[in-house]
Amino acid sequence: MTNAMAPGKLILSGEYAVLQDAPAIVMAVNRRAHVSVTRHDDSQSVFETPGLAEGAWHFDVDDDGTIRWLDETRVPGATLLEAVARQTDFRPMSPVRVNVDTQSFFERAGGQKLGLGSSAAATVALTAALSESRTDEEIWQKARRAHGEMQGGSGVDIAASSFGGLLCYRQSAEAVPASLNWPASLVCRVYFSGVSASTPAAVDRVRLADAPWDALVAAADEAAVAWASGECAAILGSVQAFTSRLRDFDEVTSAGIFNAGHAEMCKGGEEFGVVYKPSGAGGGDCGVALSTDIGKLDAFDRVASSCGFVSLDIERDNSGL
Repeated sequence: MTNAMAPGKLILSGEYAVLQDAPAIVMAVNRRAHVSVTRHDDSQSVFETPGLAEGAWHFDVDDDGTIRWLDETRVPGATLLEAVARQTDFRPMSPVRVNVDTQSFFERAGGQKLGLGSSAAATVALTAALSESRTDEEIWQKARRAHGEMQGGSGVDIAASSFGGLLCYRQSAEAVPASLNWPASLVCRVYFSGVSASTPAAVDRVRLADAPWDALVAAADEAAVAWASGECAAILGSVQAFTSRLRDFDEVTSAGIFNAGHAEMCKGGEEFGVVYKPSGAGGGDCGVALSTDIGKLDAFDRVASSCGFVSLDIERDNSGL
């Protein structure tokens, strides 16, 4: 039996700009994908994806490593197992049960996807469970190839799921992303918009537009320097500046980053002295509020509630895979 777990992520600065190899600051969070691979006393292997979908789907693995699905119905997460199997040379000697559990990445009441990087966390955990490689760096490299094959993107969420903590990530870097210290007096609060969004769809809209990359990349560079300094005033100012450039970027590209209430949350943050921004692709999913004053964040909770946002019990996850 093999078990593996990997955390989700929140991007704190540099989203979209990271596609142009600008630095992104990403934080692993305490919502985890759980993967188990166990012996299955049947003639066929079984694939389960609680969270994504309930049910069990049967498969065999051909001699060349190809996953062959045996049910007539569509298999949720099929591309995940197929892509990871190609990277890990997955060839079980006997039937197995592969369980990929991402239930913690969905809102309990309505079952909506929170946008905390469930697919990346699942990819990292499944890669670890199926791989003979046991170092985090080897698994990271395999997982980002598999995830890139499935969804494209920058790989920033794969890095967070692999290494945990607070990272500065660049898409082109082959070395392990630099780990940063969290400033002791900086507080982060996470809010769910109530709307699930598609990151690949948002990225496709941006790539089709004549996007003003230079200003966004420059703001991401400045934010990365501020985060590395560990100085709260510099961090808050640079994240606010990046968010402003991201709003300009959104207006030109019509990506909808500040839809689903994020624009109203930003305005409320300015009124209460809190730095708020959508995290990741935007257009729904989650946003983050930053401040050194817990009282201001408590007051901002009322703004979030009036906008239909829900505060989530999210903390930084320093352990990674």
